[in-house]
Amino acid sequence: MENIIQQINQKYEGEINHIQKVGKVEISITLNRDVKTADFAQKLQDDLVKIIDELTIVKINIVDADGNLCDTFSSNQ
Repeated sequence: MENIIQQINQKYEGEINHIQKVGKVEISITLNRDVKTADFAQKLQDDLVKIIDELTIVKINIVDADGNLCDTFSSNQ
């Protein structure tokens, strides 16, 4: 999980405020204020296959700068 967090942080460095591990297979990504959550979530879903393999299961929560949960998805969707 730490490797996934590191890769996401590197790929989206200017868009992410921080990533928090919530559970064994769940992370919450808090975005910077100027990032559109829907656009970011779609971009991450599209890029996720490049970051993790098909056997890895991870649940990702997208949180805006105000702390509101805006989207959630799993790698196996």
